Formats: sequence, structure tokens, C-alpha cells
Amino acid sequence: NRMQSEPTVLDWFKSVLRLRPIPIPESTKIAEMPALLDLQEEIEVQHKAAIKPIESIAKPFNLMHLRLPAAILLALIAQVGLERHPDNVIVMVMLYIIAAGLAGWVAWTGDLRFEPTGEIVEKREEAGVRPLYLAFGFILALLTFISANDDSFDSMVLISWFGSLLFMLMAFWEGGISLRPLAERIGAWFRKPGLQIRIDSWGLLLLGVFAVSAYFRFAYLDTVPIEMWSDQAEKLLDVVDVLNGQYPIYFVRNTGREALQFYLAAATAILFKTGISFLTLKIGTALAGFVTLFYLYLFAREIGGRKVGLAAVLLAGIAFWPNVISRAGLRFPLLQLFAAPAMYYLVRGLRRKSRNDFLLCGMAVGLGLNGYSSARVLPLVVMLGVIIYIFHRESRSYRWRAIGWLCAAGAIGLVILIPLLRVAIEMPDLFLFRMMSRVATAERDLPGSPLAIFGKNFIDALLMFNWDDGEIWIIGPIHRPALDWITAALFQIGVVTLLVRYIRRRAWQDLYTLLSIPVLLLASTLSLAFPAENPALNRASGVIIPVFTIAAIPFAAFPDWARRTLGKRKGCIAGLGVVAVLFMVAAG
Repeated sequence: NRMQSEPTVLDWFKSVLRLRPIPIPESTKIAEMPALLDLQEEIEVQHKAAIKPIESIAKPFNLMHLRLPAAILLALIAQVGLERHPDNVIVMVMLYIIAAGLAGWVAWTGDLRFEPTGEIVEKREEAGVRPLYLAFGFILALLTFISANDDSFDSMVLISWFGSLLFMLMAFWEGGISLRPLAERIGAWFRKPGLQIRIDSWGLLLLGVFAVSAYFRFAYLDTVPIEMWSDQAEKLLDVVDVLNGQYPIYFVRNTGREALQFYLAAATAILFKTGISFLTLKIGTALAGFVTLFYLYLFAREIGGRKVGLAAVLLAGIAFWPNVISRAGLRFPLLQLFAAPAMYYLVRGLRRKSRNDFLLCGMAVGLGLNGYSSARVLPLVVMLGVIIYIFHRESRSYRWRAIGWLCAAGAIGLVILIPLLRVAIEMPDLFLFRMMSRVATAERDLPGSPLAIFGKNFIDALLMFNWDDGEIWIIGPIHRPALDWITAALFQIGVVTLLVRYIRRRAWQDLYTLLSIPVLLLASTLSLAFPAENPALNRASGVIIPVFTIAAIPFAAFPDWARRTLGKRKGCIAGLGVVAVLFMVAAG
């Protein structure tokens, strides 16, 4: 009777026409009908009982599940063929195109899943700038510029330089800058020293990967490589000058070099008692190459999650290219050493809306410019990231702030660059000669049209990962791919995957990772006067960061794909087994 007394839909519609709508009964009244509630529960129980046997049945195998392994297999076959430089290159290129199509299909359908890279900060109040510290920093920076007039790191230059950097950081730093809490914690530790370390299974795995990488960086370092050539001999002469009490800002020997490596080598000779030797140079550069891996992990984790970060370190740790430039005893690894933190702090700073990360990014760029002349592309890499960011949806309400953060990073980088900037103003011909002898006509006329040379250099540089790394024999075997055939194939699959993922979700980090490659290659592709020096694995070593991050994406995704396709136990065994085999072949 109660159900019959309730208004029907027709009654409600008539009441609306009379402009006096009948209230719709609340759904909670259903709970007052025990019979209907019991019937609903019985239906749910029967539904679950019917569904449970169906869920227990394994999903039928579908040929679509083979798209990812087929793409990787075809890419591997194509890369093996390319390494042998066969006459029928077109066949290998066609295999690569098919592999790219399959990889793009997998990425488009969402079969490749990625871990969340970190929490995106939506709203954040920005702290102001401390004008008093800013004024002190500016005054000390000006004093540094004035006192650095004789190409020497004397006491006045060092004191004013470090002071200006400290005050500039304090001026822009967000959060408290009091040193008292830190001093109190340090004092409490000394009163009762102790150390607690907690490492989970992931931490142990990460330590194992870094241990393997350390072996490849440092094993047989005294004999591999065994002999110097003229560049290392020139470096050791500069190290002798440092140990004899000369402290130049810019070393003029051998067409001019930035100072960082020479002071690192001098400290190595004193600390490890290795003297004036090839090993002294190699210890410092190998250490620089190893430290790069920590920031490679952090950057790759920002792009694809911690599994991608782990895979990137695994591939780069055993790769020939990063290892050989780290063992050469020259400044080559200093570019990647500072490119990695610069790119990491940039990406993290924009995700977290953090000015402090930008300050650290500026420090990395400034130090890089004091380490290797090819690091002059790093400001462009940082600006590229901010430009891409402000044209994406995530930057709403933060576009002008991002430009402000970039300016703060530029201020920190400029402070670190002040002594070298003074040298550049006093000795422009010497400071710019190395760069202008390659980009312009300082040493010889250009062998053709600048635009045509640059276009060919650009294509050659993009092909070096899979085809031809050039003819600079002191860095590696000439006219071979820069990457081993496993990593080279994974890199091409990763490029397609990252591009499709960007099209689907429009994450600016994906586009930045891809576009950072041609910008980092500028240090090599701008060799217009000597196009034979392009590709140059040393000048382009900063590109190691995005390249191995991209190669790690399909490498890290394969075990997860196997678990979802073959089941948890079988998939885990198969996925990790395939990854282990690929790693062992690449390591060999």
C-alpha cells in the first residue's frame, strides 16, 4: 500500500507543469523495506558467486600481447644489422620502422604503465627575497670582479667570491636560514655519536646496481687505458703549476682550459699520493663519471619512476661510451657531471614549484661552465625547460613565477662565473679561441655554407647513437654506433614510447627530455669549421643523461608487461629473465 501511495513519474511531471513540483522521495526510505533489502542482498551474493569462477579462469592468450616483445626483437635485429653496415640498410631501416609502429601502438593503448614520478604541487606560496642579503651579495660579487684582474685565485678573490655566493643564496632561499638548529644537531651528535641506517629491499637493489657501476668505472683504472697522449701531458703540466703555488682562474696552456679539473687533480695527487701521473687524472674523472650516475637516477626517476631510474643507471653504468670518457683523464665527464643535476633540479623545481631547486640548478650550471667549455650549452638546456613548461597546462598561474625562478638561477650561476667572466673580458681572444676556431673562421675558413654544414652535422649527430660515432679515435672505436646494440635498440623504442606518451597525456617533462637531446648536441654540431670532428662523443657527453633515460623506459617496462600478460609468477620469471639476458649481453 505504501508503494502504491508514492507518486509516479507521470504525477511528478504533471506537478512540474502546474509549477508545484512534488518532492522526490529520499533513497533512504528503501532501507525501511526489509523485503526489498533482503532481495537486493540475495542478488548480490548470487552475482558474486557467478562471477568468481569466471575470474579464476586465466585470460585467453591474445596475439596483441606480443606487440611489445615483437617491437624489441625487431629493433634488436635491425640494430645488429646496422652495426655491420650492410649494403641493404633499407631492410634494417624498415625493420626499425615496423618496431617503432608496434612500440607506438603499445604506448597508445596504455599497455605500458609507468610509476607516478612524484606529487605535483598545485598551490604554493612563494617566499620573498631578502633585500639586505641581496645587497651584500651584489657588493661582494662586484668586489670579486674587481679583484680577479690578474687571472689568479688569490685570497681576496676567494673570500669575496664565496661570500657573494653565500649571501646570494641566503637572499633567494625559501625557508629558514638560521644555522643555530644545524649547529645544535651537530653538537648533540658529537656529545652522543651514533648512526642508524635502514635499508629496504629496494635500497639493497639500488646499492647492488651502483656497486656494478663502480666496478666498471674503477676496475683496472691504473692500466685501462694504459697510455697518455699529448692532451693529458699538457694537463699534468698545469697540475704541476698548481702544486707549485700557482692558482690561475683560466689555464692558458694548450689553447686555454677551465680550471676545475686541475684543482681536482692536484687534490687527488695530494690525497691519494699518486703524484704527477696518468692515474691522478683518471681517478678524478672516473669519480666524476660515477657521481653522475646518482643524478642520472634522480632525473630518470622524475621522468618515469624509480624503476626507470634504476634501469638508466644499470645501462649507463656498464656502457662503453660513459666509461671510456670517464677513464680518459680529460675534462670530458665534467659536462655530464653538471648537466645531470642541472636537468634534475630544473624538472623537480618546476614540479614542486620550488625556487630552492632552481638555485641548485643555477649552481650546477655555474660550476659546469668552470669545468668544460662544452658546458656552455647548459644555459640553453635550462631555458628550454622553462619555455616548454610555460606553454603547458601545468604552468597555469605560475608562468611569471617560473621566469622569476629562472632569473634567480641565472643570478647564482653568474656569481659562480664572475672570476671566469673577468678573464673572458681581459683575454677575449684566448678565452673564445677554442670555440670560435670551431664555430667560426678563427683558425680556417668554413668548408662550405654554414647552414648546409650545420644541417649535415645535425643529422650525423642524431645518427651517432645507432650508426656512426665519427672518427675521433682517442675516444672510442671509429665509425661504430655510440651505444651498444642492446641499448641502441632500446633507445629507439624509448623515443617512440616517450613521444606517444607525450601526445596522450601532454606532460611537459616528456617533451623536454626529447628536445634536450638536439640542444645538448650543439656542442658537437656547431663544429662548422671542422665538420670531421662531428659527432664528438666528448663534447656531446651531456646527452648521456636523456639518452639513457629514454633507453631505460622500455627496459624497465618489460618485466611489468610480462607480469600482467603471463601472470604474477610466470611473468616475473620471464620478464626478469629477459632483462637479465639483455643486461649481460650489453655488459659483455
